[in-house]
Amino acid sequence: MSFIDIKYKIKYKLSGVSDRFSFDEYLRYHMQNMNKKSRNNILSVSELWEYEKRFNSDDYRDIFNSKRLFHDYFAGFMKRDILFLEKATFEEYKRFLDNHELLIAKPDNKYAGLGLFIIDDMENAPEADGDFDEEGLFTASFMDRKDAIRNWDILRQAGYLIEEYLYQHEAYENIHSFSLNTMRITTLVDRDGKPIVIAAANQFGSSQSITDNNDETAIWAGIDLNTGIASMADIDERTGRVYDRHPDTYEDIVGFENPGFDEVMELASKLAMVVPKCRLIGWDIARLRNGSLELIEGNVTPELDLFQVMSGQGFRQVFENNI
Repeated sequence: MSFIDIKYKIKYKLSGVSDRFSFDEYLRYHMQNMNKKSRNNILSVSELWEYEKRFNSDDYRDIFNSKRLFHDYFAGFMKRDILFLEKATFEEYKRFLDNHELLIAKPDNKYAGLGLFIIDDMENAPEADGDFDEEGLFTASFMDRKDAIRNWDILRQAGYLIEEYLYQHEAYENIHSFSLNTMRITTLVDRDGKPIVIAAANQFGSSQSITDNNDETAIWAGIDLNTGIASMADIDERTGRVYDRHPDTYEDIVGFENPGFDEVMELASKLAMVVPKCRLIGWDIARLRNGSLELIEGNVTPELDLFQVMSGQGFRQVFENNI
């Protein structure tokens, strides 16, 4: 064990947080560099999970875990065409395919981009080969239209939906063009029943990933709520790499200015009041090529641990004040 490891281990034992945080978690949040007040405000992953359970009613959580139910409640904030295959006929499915040049296919109740793929003519597809796993989820990023028609019944039984492909604002396209790069805006309905934004981040894809929230390829950047500028860089916990610039395009991530961020904050506050029994939600919102905002999804587990890592600021005080 190195001198630095011994030094941090001693600090950890003297910090007064060892009953709530493992040593690895202590280092992950860089708590060795914090004063006592800042350390006490950080929440462990298990504590975050407990707060998320307390803030979000079990009776309403399924609304956010099912894309079909989510659409039933939030369709007014979603302008894109969507077809849920379990409710569609084959003729409706084929007509939907014919009416859109590019489409995204998603399983109803999965997360982090699992099973998601693009339906395309394959001319520009970087990855064409794929198969279905035991759950009926497609294992590649692209599928030919003819294959999409041939596999209609498999997709329907696996609970897929298809929706029109969204073209993002050029500011986000310049950073990573393969994925739709969204903003994660986390809201909390306070003890007085009013919505407040407590954290925001950009989510960018990398490499040839077609999703910005894949566990392996996603790059986050914390957004300053007052300016809408990405001011906190993501850190690869395996390598220690700091993502102040995008690894593929070399575009600046830290310093990136989200267009019309006040409008984004206003939209998130409206969304928070649609299902107020779920008080703590992370909203994924996209800015499209035409300048409009599109709601992609809401998350009852908004990954606030990542905000704590990037910012060094915790959520204990705001949660305790509003429980």
